[in-house]
Amino acid sequence: MARPRIIILPSFILLLVLTVGACSDNDNPTGTADTLPPGVAAVTPVDELHVDVTFSEEVTISSAEDEGHYLLTESTAFASTAQRSPATAPGDTLRITAVVLAPDRKTASIGTESSMGGLSLSLSVVGVSDAHGNGMHAASGETFTGSSDPDITPPVLLGVSPAPSSTNVSLTTSVTIRFSEAVYASLDYYSDSEAAPFSVHNEGATYTLTPYAPLAYNTVYTFQVVEAQDYAHNSMTSGPWRFTTIASTDTKRPTIVSTTPGDLDTNVGLSSNITITFSEPVNQSFFEAGLRPYPLSGFSTTWSNDDRTVTLNPWEPLLADQQYVLAIDPRRVFDVAGNHIEGLQVVRFTTGSALENGSIHGTLAGEPRSEAADPAGATVVVTTRSMFNESISTQTLGSAIVMANGTYTISYLPDGKYFPFALLDTNGDGLLDPYSGDAIGGYGMDFATRDLEPDSVLIAAGNDVAGVNFPLYDPSAITGTVTYEGQHEAGYAYVFVGLFEPSGFTPADPGEPVATSTYRYSTIWPGRPRWNVNSFVQVIPNGLYYVGAYLDVDDNRIYDPGTEPLGFYGGIDSPTPVRVANGNDVSGLVIPLADPDPLVHSSIRVAWSAPAQNASLERLCDALRRSPPSFRAQALRIAR
Repeated sequence: MARPRIIILPSFILLLVLTVGACSDNDNPTGTADTLPPGVAAVTPVDELHVDVTFSEEVTISSAEDEGHYLLTESTAFASTAQRSPATAPGDTLRITAVVLAPDRKTASIGTESSMGGLSLSLSVVGVSDAHGNGMHAASGETFTGSSDPDITPPVLLGVSPAPSSTNVSLTTSVTIRFSEAVYASLDYYSDSEAAPFSVHNEGATYTLTPYAPLAYNTVYTFQVVEAQDYAHNSMTSGPWRFTTIASTDTKRPTIVSTTPGDLDTNVGLSSNITITFSEPVNQSFFEAGLRPYPLSGFSTTWSNDDRTVTLNPWEPLLADQQYVLAIDPRRVFDVAGNHIEGLQVVRFTTGSALENGSIHGTLAGEPRSEAADPAGATVVVTTRSMFNESISTQTLGSAIVMANGTYTISYLPDGKYFPFALLDTNGDGLLDPYSGDAIGGYGMDFATRDLEPDSVLIAAGNDVAGVNFPLYDPSAITGTVTYEGQHEAGYAYVFVGLFEPSGFTPADPGEPVATSTYRYSTIWPGRPRWNVNSFVQVIPNGLYYVGAYLDVDDNRIYDPGTEPLGFYGGIDSPTPVRVANGNDVSGLVIPLADPDPLVHSSIRVAWSAPAQNASLERLCDALRRSPPSFRAQALRIAR
């Protein structure tokens, strides 16, 4: 179930037509040869924040919408100083927020940050090209008096890409949204599948949403402009619109075939590059690897023609007699079908004649009667920090896989202080994510009692440290979605999800929940938010529970059965219990919310306690699952 996110960012003005193809310039014109550059045919003030420039012929979008091709300055003193913008004076430059080329490909609308009302202005245009590639090399200077008419025209969504209702969209596609004028835009996006949170960047009037990880196959993604407001406070909304990704049956995970240098290589040249070859083509858009110590100036990344081999070229020589650790996080390497590699991969090499001699070994204890009862196959990692501040791939200095007898050994460690952690993939998805129920452990830490003070291990003079023993803790995770088709269709509200003991339970008076989860949802339909109740963050005693949710319409954190929508997994009248015991995980629960019966009046009001939070646990987990971000970090949408 998707975890959408609301992003509020400033934007400016540009043009986009509603099809993907129409977003590009037509650089292949037909007809007779044209060697003359375009000229400025007219300058027409529109309102105090906009002025139109009409060119003598059609021009390209890229050159016409480049704000750097325009210079707008106040040319002379104005008689009425009362009308002057306080931000300008003769010779001052007015900031251009964006330039929009109209569909006629001749008229460009220039937007400004401050008012042009009544000002005598000079506009210089250079660098704009026609469709034949003829550019304006000499600046065209035009003078005009700015309009004093107020801007009362709401912004318009001129286009999106991929186009609405598109199908077979690539899993790595970026979404672009463009407006008719400068706006502050509140955007929303979601799907009915696993979430793929987007990073949002805007340049000019174009918002670009880039997924952190490949999108899901054969999935409908929905986008909406919740609100966009221009500089004059005119506002608009738009959407929703949707596209569908490609379908595929490829579920095979890529593997690492080889690396150069190889694991445990010595005498590596200081000018060496680092290469990683995979079993199949890898998606370059999401690739990330961690190298410790990281080159101060960084490195460049190049790929082979078949996208199977990546080369990391440091911008400065490697350090002499230095051991390096290359770590690859499964959440940062995907094939073109969106399948990730399995587990953390670590390669150690040195530019010296021998690897470091330090080592740590111990025994991992499983959690009895849980999926983690047998610790064999768990990954033990050591870092130099007591808690992850970054992703696991950038902080790991060594790792080992737990043997069948529960023992592990991490070798080739330099002198220093280390903090061992362990992770076991109990749900079989190849990732290491306690939020989804995977087991976790830390030396000196007791997750069951929330003792998060880790113990360190000191290696000095290359010694071996034995007896670094600690247990695994296997959390229970209950996840699902919420749906709603009721009367509340505007604004924002919290949705509370809770676990309730069946004994003495009635829907009208469910009592205090044993554990809760809460998210802020937008009530603009449709959408399907994903929730998570997890013993990793809060204590959930073993037992049977009903799973319910309500929409906190009045935002007071108290359930009011007379006014607020309520729902339970399995239905309000006969909820279906779920069992929490020994780290088991329950997923895919759907809770349909329903508005209360208007003929039923109840004075019972139940406070659903806020979910227990453990900042350190969440920080650790978020670092382990760096992409996508944690559930708790999302602003989610509720849906019908």
